[in-house]
Amino acid sequence: MNDLRLEILTHLAILWRRRWLALGVSWAVCLMGWAVVLLLPGQYQSQALVYVDTDTLLGPLLKDLTVENDVQHQVPLIMRTLLSRPNLHKVAVMTDLALDTQSPVDEVNLYEHMEKHAQISVQGANLLAICYTDANPVLARDVVQALLSVLVDNSNLQNRTEMEKALGFIEKQIATYEDKLRGIEQRMAEFKRQHGDVLVSTATNLTARKDAMREAVDTLHGQVAELEAGTSLLNQQIRSVPQFLNVDNGPQIVVTDGRVESRGARIVELQRTLDQLRLQYTDQHPDVVAAQRQLDALTSRSGGKEAGDTDAQRYHAQLSNPVYGQMQIRLFDAEQQLALARNHLEAAKAAQLQVEFQAAENPNVVAQYTDLTREYDVLKKQYDELLVRRGSALMSQAVENTSQQIQFRIVEPPRIPAKPSGPHRLTMLAGVLAASLVAATGLAFLLDRIELPVTSAKDLASHSAIRVLGIVSLVRTPTDRRLDRVWRLRFAGATLSLFVLFGGVFLITLLHSGFLGDVGRASPTQDANHAG
Repeated sequence: MNDLRLEILTHLAILWRRRWLALGVSWAVCLMGWAVVLLLPGQYQSQALVYVDTDTLLGPLLKDLTVENDVQHQVPLIMRTLLSRPNLHKVAVMTDLALDTQSPVDEVNLYEHMEKHAQISVQGANLLAICYTDANPVLARDVVQALLSVLVDNSNLQNRTEMEKALGFIEKQIATYEDKLRGIEQRMAEFKRQHGDVLVSTATNLTARKDAMREAVDTLHGQVAELEAGTSLLNQQIRSVPQFLNVDNGPQIVVTDGRVESRGARIVELQRTLDQLRLQYTDQHPDVVAAQRQLDALTSRSGGKEAGDTDAQRYHAQLSNPVYGQMQIRLFDAEQQLALARNHLEAAKAAQLQVEFQAAENPNVVAQYTDLTREYDVLKKQYDELLVRRGSALMSQAVENTSQQIQFRIVEPPRIPAKPSGPHRLTMLAGVLAASLVAATGLAFLLDRIELPVTSAKDLASHSAIRVLGIVSLVRTPTDRRLDRVWRLRFAGATLSLFVLFGGVFLITLLHSGFLGDVGRASPTQDANHAG
């Protein structure tokens, strides 16, 4: 405890020894600092409050019909890009600040100054505050107004630009998919032309066709067997029926057109008729067979007689059996049906072999065509989706042209500030006083560290090897004590004057700020006049 008390007394002694130097430093720092603070130009801040309305009436009405943008994520993006260099350039042009720039360096400095003194903050749910601070209150208001204009214009332009880019991209994709679909359609048409039979078989289900062809062949086998059995039965029956009937008859006299013809004339006539029938039918035709039999009968009965013999004696004759002729006709029909059925059977067997061959060749062709079909279906589906999206994009563009998805409502318009928002002179005056005291104290201790004065027997013992035997106190005369009191009073007066001066400057600054506040209450008229 004694060591701490001794340390404190030592530091106070250091300050007391250099009190006039510390006081002079404090006066110098305060006078210069307060002069700078009082001479600083006033900074005026203009502010505008904007409500970002993202809930529109068309949104629920056009749900699932238009492209829904993520509006909530667009607001932070708009805030971050509002103070970009292009936007600051627009503001500088709108407020005529760009007229003062003579070089690219001046433009960069102007943009940095504007970005430094502009501030965009969120005050609440979808409530933005745009502030700008400048020595010119009118310029501060104009800059905030220009930022509001850029904010609204950029939001509309950005949405339209993005919509146009999206539409352009969709149009390019649709054209690309159309080309791809045309190419695949051509390939499919060429493939169908080369493998049409296999694909048709595939389309009608080869398995079902194989079963149908097998059933058809079995059915035709049964029909052929049935017709063969019928034909064989007719052959057996026709063998038991006589071809001719024997009758006793007189000489055969044929009366034709009132003329009596002999057997020789009849033979000539039958020969002529047989020749005509052979020109029209085959030898197996029933009429041809009957005529041939009659001719054979007449020639066999003639017995070598002359064709013109007209004797009237009786002789034995044979006549064609009509039942035999009818059975011949039935047999001929049965044989024709059998031949037709056999032809159908052969055709069915050939078709069955072709279907089986197609079934064996089918897998590779079907696989290739399936790949083409699958690729076509995928591209067609994507193409249809692009068409739907293009329709939604066009409707969204129409909605964007007629209404805004993001609406900015100015809750508080920017005004010309009548009262400066800075600098905070009262705080700065107190800060200058505190800085002067710190500077004076620091200078005193710095000089003490440099000079290393000996103020006690302990310091002498620590700084030298001399042994301290005792301490001799300074004996002051009454004159010395009187002079010491005078100098102390002077120091106290100088110190008190410093604080009195600080209080006066502080009070004057405070009164000046209050006067500006009274003027600020009359500023709306000035603001209206300026706006007019």
